[in-house]
Amino acid sequence: MAAPAKARAGLADSSTLPPFVVTTMKILDHWSLSVMHTVALVLLTLDSILAAFRARGDARAMSFVLCSYGVLLLFYRCIRGFDSVPRRRKRELYVVVWVLGMFLTVVLSYRMSFMMPFGFRVVTSILTGFIIVAGLYAVIALGPGVYPDDGKEGGGKKLGNTLQS
Repeated sequence: MAAPAKARAGLADSSTLPPFVVTTMKILDHWSLSVMHTVALVLLTLDSILAAFRARGDARAMSFVLCSYGVLLLFYRCIRGFDSVPRRRKRELYVVVWVLGMFLTVVLSYRMSFMMPFGFRVVTSILTGFIIVAGLYAVIALGPGVYPDDGKEGGGKKLGNTLQS
């Protein structure tokens, strides 16, 4: 997914294109991303409203819907703001995104386990635990090398052991 974005950016920076074409391409690229984000938020909101309507008599289901919707909004906001924060704050935001993601993983797998036979519940719990451990490893051991650079040439740190740096 990163390759087409680089290709578009390279095409937009080309000196062979007229300036109005470059400007138009930049405006359309930003506009299309804004429209897609807005559509995604509207669909999430509508789906949450419908789920809350279906769960109106069940307090546990209603709290699940509202909690999941709130965490998804926070998750979306953190992911959306990841590119705009300064480099020194990316590590903190990265940890927040990990915590929100792990919370969603645990809550959704717990909620799903009620619909499964016992054997599948055990497998789901084991896989959820594995995802949490792997995510914790990514946050602690890999550290800042797992997020991209600020768009500068040469890229950021590569994946690998960054404990020495």
